[in-house]
Amino acid sequence: MTVSLWPRGPGSSPRIEEGVCALVFFLLLHNVDAGVQIESQQRDFFVIEGRNFTIAADINITQGDTIASAFWAKKNGERQRIVDCFPDQVETASYSRYTGRGWCAMQADSITLTLTKLTPKDSGDYELKITLNSGEIGTVHFTGKLYVPVFNVTIVPHSEKTDRQTKLILKCKVSAGTDPIFKWTASDKTIARSSKYVMSADLSVLTILELESSDCHVYTCIVKNDVNVEKKLFNVSESEDVPFCREHLYAHVLL
Repeated sequence: MTVSLWPRGPGSSPRIEEGVCALVFFLLLHNVDAGVQIESQQRDFFVIEGRNFTIAADINITQGDTIASAFWAKKNGERQRIVDCFPDQVETASYSRYTGRGWCAMQADSITLTLTKLTPKDSGDYELKITLNSGEIGTVHFTGKLYVPVFNVTIVPHSEKTDRQTKLILKCKVSAGTDPIFKWTASDKTIARSSKYVMSADLSVLTILELESSDCHVYTCIVKNDVNVEKKLFNVSESEDVPFCREHLYAHVLL
């Protein structure tokens, strides 16, 4: 008598380009009863506030047995039931804060959970529990990680004068964002590491060595992750924090 569960694929979550994070599952399949054989695979999925997701699992039951009951639950220290599942039915969740936004759909060989209008509290550990009419039990665990869009990009400038040379440091910062990726451009042209341009390991800090008048233009910090892209422009010539460029700008105007 066996029950096997494994991920069916990315589910029915919308694609990233439509504003929804691509879903990657975290399914940890393990035995609860000696007669239940379940394959193991570890994945995780991201929870994006305001979005929806669907997680699916295929069911393989030994011929002659059937599912008596199943349910999805959230585990935050203690199990919090989300929705009960019944064969060939779609049931709306009737438990706590999941009322009206959680659904379970069960077919002969599959079972899914859909949650809508996600909140940060929806991140954490989940469990699907299936009980057969024979009394044997199968479970599957998965984890939702909160994925935060890039938010509030700023550039903090700092210039240093040594001897007759000026060094400009531009620090790009974000208030929030999961796995931010940084990129710099100068007048819309991508900046690469060189003897002129020094960057931090994560590319968030750009240092311009031996600042010249030709370097006094607009720099852009572009920050992105799997959810969105944000950018911030910094005009060196108009910044009071870089007197070198302002002096050259005014000198050019006077000429």
